[in-house]
Amino acid sequence: MCTKVTPTQAQLVITAAGAGASTYAYTWSGTGTANQTTASMTIAFLQSAINAVCTVTTTHKVTFTAVNGNGTLNAKVDNATITSGALVAYGKNVVFTSAPNKGYTVNQWKDNNTVVNGTNLTYTVTLEGGLDIRVFFELIKD
Repeated sequence: MCTKVTPTQAQLVITAAGAGASTYAYTWSGTGTANQTTASMTIAFLQSAINAVCTVTTTHKVTFTAVNGNGTLNAKVDNATITSGALVAYGKNVVFTSAPNKGYTVNQWKDNNTVVNGTNLTYTVTLEGGLDIRVFFELIKD
């Protein structure tokens, strides 16, 4: 829940709260908000009334790993690199890119323990829930 507040002191703390608050991403906009992105924000009073708007976005945890260590796995959202365990907004595309070590190739991908994507080097998912992506490599056979 986000609110409009009328100031009475030199600064104000506004907090977005509700069920599942830790799984949301917050973007504040309006007078004095400086586009803060946490559930709570502090603003200095600049006028007799401050209008603050909070946009709340559902996020999900994205974990990923190269299972047997014979290569690497990276992920990007909106062309920005993320780390395993990152919270990503619902509906975003997550692009996973594998890089097998020399002499290895992709054997398989698993998305939440379900085999997907064949032996492609990249895998793109539109986020609808938590992800646990794993890529497996194997030695190239002569």
